[in-house]
Amino acid sequence: MKADSLEHKITSASLSTLFKVLFLGILVGEAWFLSQALARPLNLFIDAGNHEHTAFLVVVTSVLLLGWYFHRRECWPESLRILKSYRADLLVVLILGILISYSFTGIGENAYIVAANYLSIKQLLTLLFVPHVLGTLLVLRARHLQKKSEKPQELSFFVSDLEKVEAKDDLLDFSEKASRFAERVYNDGSPESIVFGIDAPWGIGKSSFINFCSEHWGKEYGEEIIVYKFNPLRYEDRSNLLEKFIDGLVGTIQKHIFLPEIRPLVSKYSRFIKGKASFSWSGLNLEVSPGSYTIDDAFEDLEFALKNI
Repeated sequence: MKADSLEHKITSASLSTLFKVLFLGILVGEAWFLSQALARPLNLFIDAGNHEHTAFLVVVTSVLLLGWYFHRRECWPESLRILKSYRADLLVVLILGILISYSFTGIGENAYIVAANYLSIKQLLTLLFVPHVLGTLLVLRARHLQKKSEKPQELSFFVSDLEKVEAKDDLLDFSEKASRFAERVYNDGSPESIVFGIDAPWGIGKSSFINFCSEHWGKEYGEEIIVYKFNPLRYEDRSNLLEKFIDGLVGTIQKHIFLPEIRPLVSKYSRFIKGKASFSWSGLNLEVSPGSYTIDDAFEDLEFALKNI
């Protein structure tokens, strides 16, 4: 390992991630104090009017809506990815942010209390019911679309040339060849980079062949391989193909692995490739002065982050 490898472990992307998680921890603490401020007038209203049953129904509805939302957003698999990342540093920083908010007894507690007392009980209830109404509408809309998609589709009179996705639909004896090819691409898990090409006439089944390979990788090496598919023909504007490719690549990696630093690192490296040495931090585009940060530095930072996964 190079003597200066430690320098590249502390990247601007890592620092940015830590600050964002710290801010998130402060927001979590502030949300707790805000909920306490709003709960005081609500508790008085419930006790004065004997609305305990209504409040219980609202709480149950809220839990069901949140459960549905987390299910639709696949929050449980995302939580597992975060746990498998073993990012104890982010957990410590998150707790630190919560402690900062707690040590001040809520940084904006006085403002929360003033706002809660300023609103009438009708205004407060209206604001609280808005998420319930929107959530209910989203559930009904999703159920409606699901029922429409479950309707049996009529068979077409013409023979479809759509690509096959699963090997069980193989009609041209491609699946076995695809499995052998996929094993060669896997290359016994070697980290060395290599490029393969598939060349064949139009309509012979190249897309189906690739899908069979993807299915093989998913079944045999689901935890080891991330498959990213990019079709440039889908984009009418060809001027930003590199950015579209990178956005899709980063999104695919983040679906499988919790690595918050990956997007700024890849974006930084891609800007060097395009000849523009700049990076983004919290939505601000910052130019890098010549010589302060080179494309080799960006490559080593990115390589280090990827090797850690």
